[in-house]
Amino acid sequence: MIESGSSVLLVTGERSWEAVSKIRLYSGFFDKYYPTRVSIGTVVPELDNLIEIVKRFRDDKPDAIVAIGGGKIIDSAKVIAGLISCKSGDPVSNISKGVVGDYVPKIVAMPTTAGSGSEATSFAVVYHKGKKMSYNNEKL
Repeated sequence: MIESGSSVLLVTGERSWEAVSKIRLYSGFFDKYYPTRVSIGTVVPELDNLIEIVKRFRDDKPDAIVAIGGGKIIDSAKVIAGLISCKSGDPVSNISKGVVGDYVPKIVAMPTTAGSGSEATSFAVVYHKGKKMSYNNEKL
């Protein structure tokens, strides 16, 4: 559960945001938390894109990251949460070694597609320079 007054980063894709933003059920969530939304517009989770998001939010860490979308969006949220928690280190190395910091923001996954299973695992897939990498840590 996300506590009232928590800072929330909302991670979506364009299609998932378009669909969810029209559902009245979610309006209470938006009214209560005033989340900051980022959109993942790449075909796959691209590390360089996610690092730019991490830079924006590292100093003012969110209490929770809510991912609304398919596997790409949920994996992106996990990578963002893990890298935001790391105070130092090369992101590629941290991902390869499964390193996260002491405080990882809560991750709330709201899958909009069936099949990826990303919401049920402790690892995320991310691509760096065309190479597929896995970020695995029980805190993700």
